[in-house]
Amino acid sequence: MALAWKASFETGIEDVDLQHHYFVNLVNRVSTDLCTTTDPEYRERLVNELINYAHFHFVSEENIAYSKGFHEELDNHRQQHTQLLIDLREKATRMLEGASSPEDFLEFLYGWFAGHTLNEDRTFFAAK
Repeated sequence: MALAWKASFETGIEDVDLQHHYFVNLVNRVSTDLCTTTDPEYRERLVNELINYAHFHFVSEENIAYSKGFHEELDNHRQQHTQLLIDLREKATRMLEGASSPEDFLEFLYGWFAGHTLNEDRTFFAAK
C-alpha cells in the first residue's frame, strides 16, 4: 500500500508543496521498509526519521506562513501541529511496542497526512 500524490495536496505555496511531496515519498519509503523488516532497531530509526521530518516540516510551514502574513491565524495552526505530533508519537510508540501492527500504524499515517494536508493546510493557506 502506498500514499499516492494528489494535486489536491497542493497549497499553492511552492516551498510547502515541495515539502509535502517529500513527505509523501518519505511515508512511502517508511511504509515499504516497516512492512519488510523485522529489525526493531531499524523500525525505530524509520519512525524517528518520520517524526523528525514532521517536526521540521511543521516549523518550516509555520515560518513560511508567518512570512506571508498569516500572523493571527498561526496560533491555531501551530496548536494543530502540536497535536498532530503528539498523535504521531503515540501511534508510533504503540506500534514499536507491539501493541499495534505496522499496517495499523501506516493506515493511521496515511489518514494523518492526507487529513491535515487536504483539510487544514489547503484551507489555511487559501485564507489569504
